[in-house]
Amino acid sequence: MIVSTNVDERSFFRQEFQQLERLLGLRIELRFLSWRRAYGSLVKAYKENETPDIFGLGSTWVHPFAYLGYLDPVPQSFRMQQVLAPWITKCIFYQNRQYAVPLTAESMALMARADVLDALNVNAQDLRHWSGLLDTCKYLASLPETDREKLNFQTPMAFPIRPEIGTFHRCAAWMMREGWQFPDLSSLPSTLFADQVCLNVFQQIGLLFQACHSTVDEARLHPLMMYERSLPTNQYVFYLGNGSEIVVDTLDKDNLNHGDLIALPLPSLSGSQGGYGGGTVLCVSARSKIKNIAWQGIEYMQSDRFISKLAEVSGLLPAYKCKFWERNRSNPQISFLESQIRESVSYSFHPIWRAVEDALGTQVSQLLWNLLQSPSSFDKRNLSDALVQFDEHIQYVLRMAWELYDHD
Repeated sequence: MIVSTNVDERSFFRQEFQQLERLLGLRIELRFLSWRRAYGSLVKAYKENETPDIFGLGSTWVHPFAYLGYLDPVPQSFRMQQVLAPWITKCIFYQNRQYAVPLTAESMALMARADVLDALNVNAQDLRHWSGLLDTCKYLASLPETDREKLNFQTPMAFPIRPEIGTFHRCAAWMMREGWQFPDLSSLPSTLFADQVCLNVFQQIGLLFQACHSTVDEARLHPLMMYERSLPTNQYVFYLGNGSEIVVDTLDKDNLNHGDLIALPLPSLSGSQGGYGGGTVLCVSARSKIKNIAWQGIEYMQSDRFISKLAEVSGLLPAYKCKFWERNRSNPQISFLESQIRESVSYSFHPIWRAVEDALGTQVSQLLWNLLQSPSSFDKRNLSDALVQFDEHIQYVLRMAWELYDHD
């Protein structure tokens, strides 16, 4: 079971699994799911004893699935390539035992229209600081409609704030960029977001909404629709993404006219490095009757040929130190995305992470809606109170797993 909504990516997996069928001498049933349906579908399949032998998980889901006993531990004989960054290793281990094999890795970056920046003489270096991004967005929003039509854009920046974990990922990327670390959830944390770093970041996001003249309709936009509008129609100048569009474009040898989209570091107040890192991992079901063969299938998907071709069709980058990176060392955009992955960090995981991430997505969305719709939300005291309430709600969710904490 593979998580994918990309048509080219699905076609690639079908072709590769036909070859894998011949190598392993058995028939493979390949199923695709969206990220939205993946978690619930896998839990349901396990309860009904229909779990696929091999399946993909988001990097934050390994701990809950391992805690539930759904995953077969990775055999000691399995030959795994060296991962690209330390945070990837933390994702695949639970209680000092490995339960997953990384496939792809990604980090958040600022996607920008280079043609618009060049036309307006905007220096990309200035966008490394929040003030540079805010000033640029204010200027773009102030341009007459005729000028925006000439430059082929409508809105300075897209920033969807739907109640889902992706919304939290985008905010966490900016907080981690400032050096913030997700709290350790092995003990019940007294503070999660009610600190100065998070306060500063949410204040800047609020100012960004103002600078861009963001509307409710844009905020409601589904991220997939945002990407669709950003690429063919160039509706936005900036948005946050993993750069997969750029990877596909630059690796397409038949495309002599590469697009105008470029990836830049997220703006920062402090000049810190890093951001949020995530990706896809591969697992074998604890109930699989062909575990040895299943691990051979995962080993096949670790090959340089497989992972390089996957990057070409999907833009998803390898989670390993492999020849793909060496071959593309001269590509400045791919080298930049590699550095972003290396410098990133991820979350502190928890057995009930799925409930935690649902709460994170809902709570951060509500906070951002307030910033978008109510100017008084920008007040430092109001925002501080909102972050305290944010903390209290997440702590309430964590207390549902009271048996995991020491109450002596």
